[in-house]
Amino acid sequence: MLWRGILYIILGILFLMSPIGGVKLLSICTGLILLLIGIRLILTAKGLLPLRIYHLILGVILVIVSVLLIFQIIPISIFLTAGLYIAGILVIIAGIFMFTLNLRNIGVLSLLIGVLYIITGTLLLNPFYLGTIIGLIFLIHGIILLRTL
Repeated sequence: MLWRGILYIILGILFLMSPIGGVKLLSICTGLILLLIGIRLILTAKGLLPLRIYHLILGVILVIVSVLLIFQIIPISIFLTAGLYIAGILVIIAGIFMFTLNLRNIGVLSLLIGVLYIITGTLLLNPFYLGTIIGLIFLIHGIILLRTL
């Protein structure tokens, strides 16, 4: 547990020293992992025909996305931003439904959280902010791990 806390603190400091370099490294590592998963899905497509087709399609999509990430054609911040936008919109929709059920407090909170997701997604389009946020998360996580010993 001690070594993990120290590792997270070191990674956090490295990300804070070079946020854009950290994001590039994260993008390449994520791309390599997705490439391995995509190749595995393509090579091990077995079972019933619909399942085989699903594995082949998903494998090809993962290989394409991994190449885009590895060679920095599409930065990882685009994927993270898209995920936060989708989550924010869904939370806002849930908040609107809460209003229709007369759960006003939960509805207001859901609307605020949805807007916060969308604002955060907009900030993450800039790799500098993304790297800084990741660095802070690593640093805080490492400190928490060391304090729980």
